[in-house]
Amino acid sequence: MSDILTKVEVMLKEAQFFLVSVKELNQRLRREIPGIILSDDELADILRGDERFRLFANGLDSLDEHYSSASLMLLEEHGITVGPRVMLKNRVPTKIEVINFLHEKANQTFDTLKKAWDMRPPDDEHIEDQLLEALAKAQRLQRQLAELAGKEFPVKEEQ
Repeated sequence: MSDILTKVEVMLKEAQFFLVSVKELNQRLRREIPGIILSDDELADILRGDERFRLFANGLDSLDEHYSSASLMLLEEHGITVGPRVMLKNRVPTKIEVINFLHEKANQTFDTLKKAWDMRPPDDEHIEDQLLEALAKAQRLQRQLAELAGKEFPVKEEQ
């Protein structure tokens, strides 16, 4: 068990963003530690029991109840995962890291909505209106995050 926790700690230290989905961590663990077989829920429980980690519920968790597994898989293919997120307690993100994280997620959301637009059913004005409204909101969010950082798109931390 300590091998798993040590590996997760290293993964989180090296992660691009301070907050990583348990599902993504579990997939990496399965690739990097031969023979590991843990469900995402089991891994989350193990991480909850270790003081180095902090878990957060994902606002998309309720999608699990309302959408088919095929729909959820399509979201995950575009970088939008359902399930808890985890971070190292000692990796406190800076303001710009939080903004970059949110900006990346807003970009993923916008890209996914554009793909949904391309796949929308023909002649369904209600769906078109909903998608256009969602696209406009996602684009506004992208702009607001850029303004928060005081920078132009894309938001990147200065070296």
